[in-house]
Formats: sequence, C-alpha cells, structure tokens
Amino acid sequence: MRCDLASAPSGEGTDREAFRAHFPDLVEAVEKWNETVVRTAAAPQALWRRLANSARDHGITEPPFMVGALIDHLATRTLEGSTQVEPEGEPIVEHFRDRPAGGECVSVYLLGRRVASLPGGSDVEVERRVRAADGLIRSLLDDARTWEEARDAIEGRKALAALRRGLLAQLELRGEAIEFVAACPRCRLTAEGEAELPPSSAVIESR
Repeated sequence: MRCDLASAPSGEGTDREAFRAHFPDLVEAVEKWNETVVRTAAAPQALWRRLANSARDHGITEPPFMVGALIDHLATRTLEGSTQVEPEGEPIVEHFRDRPAGGECVSVYLLGRRVASLPGGSDVEVERRVRAADGLIRSLLDDARTWEEARDAIEGRKALAALRRGLLAQLELRGEAIEFVAACPRCRLTAEGEAELPPSSAVIESR
C-alpha cells in the first residue's frame, strides 16, 4: 500500500511535516515507494487489457476459446511464471473428451481451468486441434512476457521487496525512541503544553 501520511487517521494535517522533521533522509525513499506501489498496482490491469486486445491477432476467438478465462490465466502465468520457461514443444495445456448432450467435444484446460471447447473426432483429429490451440496460447504467452506491462509488474514487485527491506533496516537502526525536534509540529505542541503546566504538574506529566 501507499504510505500516505497526509491521510493518516489523526486528521490533523501535520503527519507529513512531522515525518519530514524526524526522518528527513527517508522522505525520498518513501516517495519512491509510493511511486512504485502505484505503478506495480496498475501493471496487471494494463497487462490484462493488452492480452485482451492481442488475443484476436493471435487467432484466439470465442468460440472455441473462453477468452476471458484464458486471459485471466495467461496474465497469472505471465506474472507468476516469469522465470519458468516451458520446454520447447511440450504442451502447456491438458485436454479431455467430454460427452455433453448432443455430441462429443474436447475440453482444453490451462492451469486447471477450462479455456476452450474443441470439436471431437478421431484421436488424430483431436490431437491436431489441441496442438493448434496449444500453439496459439503459447504464442500469446511468449509475446506477453516481452511486453512492458509484464516487465513493470514483475520488476515492480521486486523493487517493492528491495525498498521494503531498506526502509525497515533504516528504521531498526534508529531504535524505538523518537527525540524532540523543533521542526516537528507535534513536538512543538507537546513542548508548549508542558510549558503551560504548573511545575508540579509538569513533573508528574513527564513521569
């Protein structure tokens, strides 16, 4: 998530100023974090849209494909399987013969979900149709892995992990104590409040 200090629950409008006062060297890192979060969050949707627009160019139409289900799975496979390369020539789909009312068909599955329904026929015919469907899906998948939208999503998640480690390491070095800083509006309010208390009350308050 974005680190949006301006909309913190306090609603006082001083959170960003207080953060800058106490952690001036982290401001740039937090801004980079926010930019990366926005870019990474938008990338999967952009990838889905491009897959939808490119499917027809690859010969993937409905029917026989369930285009929406196929695109969802291709987007998932592109993002999660970016480092897993399927062996060349090895099918990435499974198929099973079905016998619905009115005849036989062949259901094609990708990642356990049906993404196409092909005509039945002899084993040779079915194998030919499944290989053709597999080739179309593989072609679109291979293209998708080279797109900027896929790179943005994959690299964005890696960048977020690295930024998170860096931010946590810097915060751990500081310990839990936050010292008084004159530039911090919260610190100033606390100091002014203590200054207005009677001496005895100030001592009790400080304890």
